[in-house]
Amino acid sequence: MLRLSMGRRAACVILAAFLCAGLCACDYTNIEDLIVVAGLGVDPGNDGGYHITAEIAKPAADIKSGTTESVVYDFEGRTLAEAVGGLVNFVGGRIYLRHASIMIISEEIAKTESIAPLLKVCMHTSDLHATTMVAVSKNCSAQDILHQKSQQEVLISRNLSRAIDQQHSYWGKSVQAKLCPLYNEAIGGGCMLLPAITVIEDKESSKADLDGIAVLQESFLRGYLSPDEAQFCTIATENGKGGSLVHESEDLGRITLRYSDIQSDASPVLENGQLRMNLDVHLTGYVIDVNGTALTIPSADRDTLMTEMQDDISEKILTVVKKIQTQFGTDVFGMGARVQTTQRELWKSVGEDNWQSFFTEIPVSVHVVLDLKNNSIASN
Repeated sequence: MLRLSMGRRAACVILAAFLCAGLCACDYTNIEDLIVVAGLGVDPGNDGGYHITAEIAKPAADIKSGTTESVVYDFEGRTLAEAVGGLVNFVGGRIYLRHASIMIISEEIAKTESIAPLLKVCMHTSDLHATTMVAVSKNCSAQDILHQKSQQEVLISRNLSRAIDQQHSYWGKSVQAKLCPLYNEAIGGGCMLLPAITVIEDKESSKADLDGIAVLQESFLRGYLSPDEAQFCTIATENGKGGSLVHESEDLGRITLRYSDIQSDASPVLENGQLRMNLDVHLTGYVIDVNGTALTIPSADRDTLMTEMQDDISEKILTVVKKIQTQFGTDVFGMGARVQTTQRELWKSVGEDNWQSFFTEIPVSVHVVLDLKNNSIASN
């Protein structure tokens, strides 16, 4: 596994000092001198350096309105500090990161070096907000994503951040990976889930859009989940407020379910000397559409539908969990920490260094309880 080189570590330290020395400390008496950064992209540069892409809000714009005009600049540097310095020298003024809604980390960086030092730099930058969203570029560069706009278009950074919020809150197909919590997870060395953003191209145009979830272990990218897989991952990990599911019922047709109140518990169980993981999930559901016309189903069909959907959700969660476990080798539920606490003898026999490979072989069982509320079902 590749680690962050000493040169890149030194670059991160230099950047922290560079930013904290005053470039991010704002003098509000000269607002016209501020470089208001709406979004950042970080890619590998030439000769082991860095490439910084910054979406800059125009000085007279109201950045909170969502209709702010912006321009995008690119700068290369042998270090991050040099790249950021190029931005300052070119535009003039002082960097203001308080309104940066998103930072996009290149897929190439996430695959080849730990993103933890980069997150540390951002956390120690005096003006970058702790709630700034962090995402990973998928099958493209961060530069490609931030350049999917015209010079007069609204902020693409703000649009992407809002799209993540919507996919997280309404559909359950993305996650909100904010800087401060993400940095704390990186320190712990566990699993991290980040939104994945890609560039979608057709015959006439291209655009940046969300494309599932990036899965990281120990701050390294291990793989991606598609939007549909991401939805069942957020259910399994209790990493969302709720979402909407479409179920194809053989008897009732196409059913759309709105679910919420997710409760998930993953626990290690030792039986006859063999460790397995039990995943129990509870959801509250409401039928909101039946075959595109009706809003309800007959009450006599309630139990049938619940059983069908419980089995369907259980199967899809198991598929996603096994993919994360076996293909990515990622302990998304923190089973290692639980086994270390509750099954100490087993933990000693396996050994911390061997846990990741041991974890990929653990059998998993999923049990889903769907509480289908009566107030969404017609009574006969």
